[in-house]
Amino acid sequence: MNIQGLNCFIAAASCGSFTAAARKLYVSQPNLSKSIEALENELGVRLFVRTNKGVKLTDDGAELLDQATDIINSLNDISEYYAHRQRKTKVLKLSIQPISPLISMISEYAKNNSVSFNVCETNRDEVIRNVINSKSKIGFIMTCNMDPLRFNDVFKDNHLIYKEIASAQPLVFIRKNHPLSTRKHLIYDDLLPYSRILYNLDNYTRNSIIEKNECNLITNSVELVKRQLLATQDYLIQTPWDRNLLSSDEIICIPLIDKNSKVSLGYCFKQLDNIYIKFIDEFCHSF
Repeated sequence: MNIQGLNCFIAAASCGSFTAAARKLYVSQPNLSKSIEALENELGVRLFVRTNKGVKLTDDGAELLDQATDIINSLNDISEYYAHRQRKTKVLKLSIQPISPLISMISEYAKNNSVSFNVCETNRDEVIRNVINSKSKIGFIMTCNMDPLRFNDVFKDNHLIYKEIASAQPLVFIRKNHPLSTRKHLIYDDLLPYSRILYNLDNYTRNSIIEKNECNLITNSVELVKRQLLATQDYLIQTPWDRNLLSSDEIICIPLIDKNSKVSLGYCFKQLDNIYIKFIDEFCHSF
């Protein structure tokens, strides 16, 4: 088994075609096919079903894909580690949801320490998947008790650990001249006459919310959220940590008071070495 064979296998699984995978890796299609056939012969399993329309992973191939991805990511980590070690800079790999203070805090930490960061900003499902696949060492995620952390089995099966950093009441973001703008706090019943904007939610949360709420906009764009808030009487429920991301002279936020509306910020990981432990200790202390 060699690295080239694993890279060819991963590329073919991603592209669904030997030809496209060969083009992606800048190798000839026959050489890529031979590498994958050699890998199949060595393992004694069929990795792909070949058709006229392309290739599709077998069950054995799907099982190998996760392991092969972990191996290649680990090799890349080694290469990056020693490349940055020569420059006396270490790279910390993180995945986060778009939470406004996190980026500035990470940037500040990088300034004050001899480290740099590889940060993937995405939704919660992808954050957790990146940690499972070892693309990131730490994943920062938000949860709430109306959308309980449903990843307990996923965490257990993949040997992930979750730790909470902070918790708070959520905020309702509306335009300044909204009918509810004079209220000091809101409950969910106050929001029933209005439509909700869904921002940066994973598919499970999104679908469960749509079942109960009328929704006019689903997006991962902050600017689109702001335009929708200003142009309509729609509302957005987000965390206090999103205040700087969304508030302006024309957009205000009001606390959402409900016994079931607590939101939490935490992080998940598999295993941390000393540089990550130091980062977490200082980062969580400053939050």
